[in-house]
Amino acid sequence: MVEEGVVEAPQPKREPAKRKPPMTGRMDSRIASGGRHSNRISGITLTKEEQDAILEDLKRKDDATGKKTLSRIAVEKYFSTYNWYWPRRNEKGAPQLDKAWVHYEHNILPRHLTGENDTEYVYRMAERGEHQVQTELYPTLTLPQSALIEWGSGMDLYFISIWFFAIIMLIAGCINILSIDYFGSTAYNGDTASNISTFLRASAVCTNREWVVCSTCDPSGWNSTPNNAPDRFATAMAPDGSVTNLVLKNNCVFEQFRLGWPNLLTLGFVMIATAVFSLYIRAREVRFDEDKVTTADYSVCVLNPPPDAKNPDEWRNFFEKFAQGESGQVTCVTVALDNEALINVLANRRVYFNYLRMKLPNDVDYDDDQAVLQAIDKHREMVKDLPVGFIGKIVDCVAPIFKLFGMMLNAEELYEQITKMGDKAKELQEKEYHATKVFVTFETEEGQRTALTALNAGEVDLAANRLGAVPPDCHFRGELLLSVAEPAEPSAIRYLELSSTRFSRMLRRSITITITCGLIAFASWSIFRVREEIGPFYSGNLTTILNSSMPAVLKLLLMLEKHPDEGSYQRSVYLKLTLFRWILSGLLTSFITPFTHTLGDDSSDMIPTISALLISESWLSPLMRISDYTSNLKKHVLAPRARSQEEMNSWFTGSWFQLGERYTDFTKIIFVVFFYSAVFPSGFFFGFFILLTQYYMDKFSLVRLWQPTPRLGADLANFSRRFFFSITVVAFAVVSSFTWAQYPYDKLCEPLDSSTATVGVYTNVERLDGEKVKIWIGDLEPEIDELEVVDETDYVSCGQNFRAWAGLPMPATPRVQSGQAGWFASFDEDDLTWMSDQQVTFTRIYGWAAIVILIGSIISLFAGSIYKLLLSLFRGVYEPEGAAQEIDFSSNVEIFGYVPEILRAGQTLPFLCCDVDDYDEKMISWVDPNNSYDYYNLIFDVPHKSLRRTEFANDEDISFDSKDMFGFHRSRYPNNERKELDYAASIYSLVKHYPTKWQLEIAKQDGILFDD
Repeated sequence: MVEEGVVEAPQPKREPAKRKPPMTGRMDSRIASGGRHSNRISGITLTKEEQDAILEDLKRKDDATGKKTLSRIAVEKYFSTYNWYWPRRNEKGAPQLDKAWVHYEHNILPRHLTGENDTEYVYRMAERGEHQVQTELYPTLTLPQSALIEWGSGMDLYFISIWFFAIIMLIAGCINILSIDYFGSTAYNGDTASNISTFLRASAVCTNREWVVCSTCDPSGWNSTPNNAPDRFATAMAPDGSVTNLVLKNNCVFEQFRLGWPNLLTLGFVMIATAVFSLYIRAREVRFDEDKVTTADYSVCVLNPPPDAKNPDEWRNFFEKFAQGESGQVTCVTVALDNEALINVLANRRVYFNYLRMKLPNDVDYDDDQAVLQAIDKHREMVKDLPVGFIGKIVDCVAPIFKLFGMMLNAEELYEQITKMGDKAKELQEKEYHATKVFVTFETEEGQRTALTALNAGEVDLAANRLGAVPPDCHFRGELLLSVAEPAEPSAIRYLELSSTRFSRMLRRSITITITCGLIAFASWSIFRVREEIGPFYSGNLTTILNSSMPAVLKLLLMLEKHPDEGSYQRSVYLKLTLFRWILSGLLTSFITPFTHTLGDDSSDMIPTISALLISESWLSPLMRISDYTSNLKKHVLAPRARSQEEMNSWFTGSWFQLGERYTDFTKIIFVVFFYSAVFPSGFFFGFFILLTQYYMDKFSLVRLWQPTPRLGADLANFSRRFFFSITVVAFAVVSSFTWAQYPYDKLCEPLDSSTATVGVYTNVERLDGEKVKIWIGDLEPEIDELEVVDETDYVSCGQNFRAWAGLPMPATPRVQSGQAGWFASFDEDDLTWMSDQQVTFTRIYGWAAIVILIGSIISLFAGSIYKLLLSLFRGVYEPEGAAQEIDFSSNVEIFGYVPEILRAGQTLPFLCCDVDDYDEKMISWVDPNNSYDYYNLIFDVPHKSLRRTEFANDEDISFDSKDMFGFHRSRYPNNERKELDYAASIYSLVKHYPTKWQLEIAKQDGILFDD
């Protein structure tokens, strides 16, 4: 029953089903369960008029409900009425912005089922482009956590991790209120406490300081790295007429019960909370694996297939022995070939062809070269006559630069590129291609687990092909020991990078790591110079800008790398971005700040710099994300100036993002706050606000800005849980122990011989850098020529800085005052000491606690992995996780098969690069209701003799007794000429589906026999 006003897509003629199959089919299950629904039309391409009718119907529904994005409302009501925004608004036949926005909101942005298909408290994602059932956009800030699983378990775990650590930050901040209060009191800073700015008052910034005599101090100790602090060293004339040295001494008092213990208590809380959260995340991963079975749960990947093993039937026959139970069988086989060069050329050619098609009229016959050239000539003349506005002139100025990278080409240049790539593709088609990876999908989870267990072998056995490592019936072709593993999800496979070797991948990663280190060095130098020359406010903003810009740079850099799946790619992004952001945001400030400036209040000192950085992260970073400047440029500048509807729609693609990049932005904040928690405890409240903002901003971006991405598993969450969360806790413990051991950061100790200094007024005071000395007098800090010294002690320089400690700096206990390297050394009255009695007691506890945490973390992080690595050399280490679910693969409507495809930037849907005529098209993970799968298949772009057909299929007159047969093994459709595919001669990856028993019964009703 079609709702009035809704245009239904053309359907092939079908007869009513004679009887139900023994098990519910994929299509019926999808509709009955209220899950994702689609006609999954293939072989039928809608006309432009039919597509426009669907968009018009969707627009009417949107207008009636008013449920649109704010940007769309603003464009429709205001911007689209101005010529400067939409120059072609009054042209007849010009592309329409309202259609482009409907396309964007219904085909790009995620939507959920509603109406009769809505389930209370549950959001079920609709297929993109769904128009036959009622859908609406996801809510933004009120999107519940339970809905995020529709984007994959990886997305769910990311958001729950942010939320958890935001709460951790809030609780930790509350624990440190006593420290925050003490830092801002006169007990810590004396009468100068009110002179500190609001944001710094709750930190260890010390303004309670005085100039003291240090006659033996060497000026080089205050004028060179790591303590280039000439402003804290001066020469002056003493009352007795002698010239002596003056050094600035910090008088802020360490109070263990108000400073040390809250910090140590926070460390204990963070440790316990992080451990509990890691257990929770792990349990949640297992629960997701059990509750939401995926294709990977049914599949194995053969990592070392023989090069000539391209026949799917051979692989099916080999793995069929592992199938378990009544439903046990091999259901799908995918043989991926090493034809990356060919597919890349075809994909690039198709992209250029699509650009050309957007520029030329719809009625051009692209099989007629002469007609195409004539259309290009007409297009060139039309462009010359078009008025060029201010923005158009800017675009023309930058176009030559973009053309160097194959962008912004005119129609003639596009045609030239298409011709060259066509010739290149024909050349590559004559090469022989081999099997590189094989994906085998069983009907049951038991089949997969049995195969992985039976073929479980050590790396040494696999390398030497020791057939005795597994039973004889597990030898492929009786001569090869197969290396098998559970693969990533189908949408996460990077099919164009499967043939890269381990050595090649490692070499490429070494190169990119080296380049990343170079970028870090350059960025660090830039930040240092800006901080020195302009100030920390600008260096903090520069740090935020560099951190936000690095993902785009890294995207280009990672083009050098090869990754077999999206999880591996994201981990590489995660590692490099974490290295970049942690160093720039956390380690750099500590490294470049002079030692005695650690507690300073000057804008270039350490704590003000960290405060400026966190303030910048609080407003600038979310502002840059929400501005979405690249996507808005496309939607609001380029799209209104498009010359065809298809070109206009192509600018509405959503923003590029990577989950690994978002993880680094999140862990960066945790690292910085933990790293400086001892001296900046109010940073916990900054961290809470920043993470809370990130949580809601990323939710908004997920449903309103970001482009569709592959569904990712728990790889990144597991990576964070095992490594980065642990490293932040270790950094908390170790850095805080060093902080308390080096306090008060002035390099001064009382002399052993009780030397005294002359007290009184010192004149002709001049700092080491030639500037005048400043001291606080009330609320003012004037420059002076003379000062009064009231401390009778003639201090000496001592090794507070950990760089001056003997031997290994850890543990940072009172033993560092002894000048000895031993862990258990003790200081005595013959040693220069700087710690108070309370500090001695506290640092002894904190230092040893830090060393225990460090050693325990190293063992927990690496011991298990090293043991498993060594064990894997000599025997298989596969162990199934969780309980197998009694759900057959063919009956699970939420999962799909491994179909080689490639997604190019700017494309809404991927390109297929294999023959799918022997495949159930309902198991392809996406569908275009307007175009057939053949339309997206690259193998038809440059026909080759190895193909069984070279033209698009047409299903208009196909009829079936059972509706479940539509889209099912095109090679066997009625009236289709049966042609066998020559697997050995194939130049494209091979996919084949093997129907289940209940599917064979349906096929038999329609006279389709699977006797081969």
